[in-house]
Amino acid sequence: MYVESRRVAEAKRKRDFAEFSAFAQIAMQDPGTNRRYLLRRLGRISRLKSAELFFMFPPTIDELKAEDENQLLNDNKFVHGTAFDDDAVHLEKHKDAAPTPATMAHVEFHKKMMMHKRENPQSFPQPAAAPSLSPVSAPAAGPAKSTARMHSQLA
Repeated sequence: MYVESRRVAEAKRKRDFAEFSAFAQIAMQDPGTNRRYLLRRLGRISRLKSAELFFMFPPTIDELKAEDENQLLNDNKFVHGTAFDDDAVHLEKHKDAAPTPATMAHVEFHKKMMMHKRENPQSFPQPAAAPSLSPVSAPAAGPAKSTARMHSQLA
């Protein structure tokens, strides 16, 4: 068993953060980069708690859907994918599913969809961004108006 000093561990964490941060700056230049993953990883290196990261970066609809699909895939049940899925996000989440034949087939579906979307982008127009319901990004209009606006958007 090896026990390292607190100073050594802190120096290693700082080095890891500096190295990954430098890499992340370069990686962010590529439009295909999973920015949320990079930011979460930087948060973990910075020793942020899982709950803090969860609230900073709440799961997207695709992440939630892929996690639900994993439950079915773990039972070797066939799961339909759609052309609207964010295939990169699904592949990231499906790496946690049990390696069943259904999982392998579903992962192949997402890989093929990624290739098809790259080869034929005109066939897969990007959906318009949904209005944000986050109070952080809402304009400063006072609590009553912001709450009313959010409820009207939900209706």
